[in-house]
Amino acid sequence: YIDLSFYYNTFVNFIGLVPVVGGAVTNTGSGREVTALNATNVLRYNSIQNYQVWANLPNSFESFGYALAVETYLHPKVKAVGNFSYIRFQEFGNAPAIGLVDAFNTPTFKGNLAVYGTQLARNWSAGLSMRWVNGFEFVVPNFRGSVPSFTVLDAVVGYTFLGSGFHLKLGANNFLNNRHVEVTFGPTVGASYYLQLVFAPMVYRR
Repeated sequence: YIDLSFYYNTFVNFIGLVPVVGGAVTNTGSGREVTALNATNVLRYNSIQNYQVWANLPNSFESFGYALAVETYLHPKVKAVGNFSYIRFQEFGNAPAIGLVDAFNTPTFKGNLAVYGTQLARNWSAGLSMRWVNGFEFVVPNFRGSVPSFTVLDAVVGYTFLGSGFHLKLGANNFLNNRHVEVTFGPTVGASYYLQLVFAPMVYRR
């Protein structure tokens, strides 16, 4: 089958980040103190500190996009699926809210492709999938950065113990160990492997 969907949303009072300037925090013998800003020290670099606080942004925002999903059988026991999505987020109104950060943190493009086989050689099953994410901007309080594009491959093989209700899975996420980041200033993500034993007599009875 083929499924194509479109959507459009508008947001009012969207929560974002607002940059502000305040007194610098210093350590003293009795604890931490915040410098009081006045006409004398406001121009001294070590007396001020930049902050970002969450607030409702004044202008309106809109998001729109589409998603395409395709599923077909290459063989009675082999299924192929794929999906692709596009999303756009932008500000509109009388004037752009200069200096305000929307922190939408969503990739514009992403897609998946997968092939799954069941009852292969009677007891065996297998699957292979690819996930792709286009690079995007990621914003957290006080920091802004970019998440580079990445592609990862996942795989799984399974064996069903006929008549017992048990199914054994051996799988790997990102099995090529394509090390990447998914959030700005976050940890590097690598490969992960798992072994899973499932007991589902209603599913794996035969």
